[in-house]
Amino acid sequence: MKHGKIIILSAPSRTGKDAVLSGLSQGVKALFTRITTYTTRPKRASEKNGVDYHFVSTEAFQKLIRTDALLEWATFSRYWYGTPKAPVLLALRQGKNVLLKIEVEGGINVKRQYPKKTIAIFLKPGSLDDLKHRWKVGHFSAEQRRLRLDQAKHELKHKKHYDYVVKNVDGKLDQTVRIMEILLRRILGAAH
Repeated sequence: MKHGKIIILSAPSRTGKDAVLSGLSQGVKALFTRITTYTTRPKRASEKNGVDYHFVSTEAFQKLIRTDALLEWATFSRYWYGTPKAPVLLALRQGKNVLLKIEVEGGINVKRQYPKKTIAIFLKPGSLDDLKHRWKVGHFSAEQRRLRLDQAKHELKHKKHYDYVVKNVDGKLDQTVRIMEILLRRILGAAH
């Protein structure tokens, strides 16, 4: 039986991971299963628990770590993020491909654990100025923007650990989505 692959998508905050994934055609989305990850950060008004994330307390998250229920976990901006292990491993055994939208540190950890099954894609911003603009639009405080800039610089240094780097330039989302579709079809062996 054919085992599935893990596709990792990582990027600095506000690079456009969600926008790119939302823009994919239904045909490409059908090539993989999305796994809902856990976070301790507060739910935004537009988000749905169990769909966008499983929103949990810090105590509940720590229990997931203690019981070895997470494939990977990392902290970002004071909050914890992690991927449940059981649904990923089940999907792989069933021959399904899994897409994980996870932080850079988590992506590197998964690739280390499953090097033969994992393809990692790094979504790179057009420039740091693009990110600065997106953080201003996102109504982040000056301190939050400074922390996110430091984190983005750190994450950009780790793109070398990824198999592919795709640039998402401001105003060129459709082009980025097309590139991502071609790449995902090639990785997963699907016809165009």
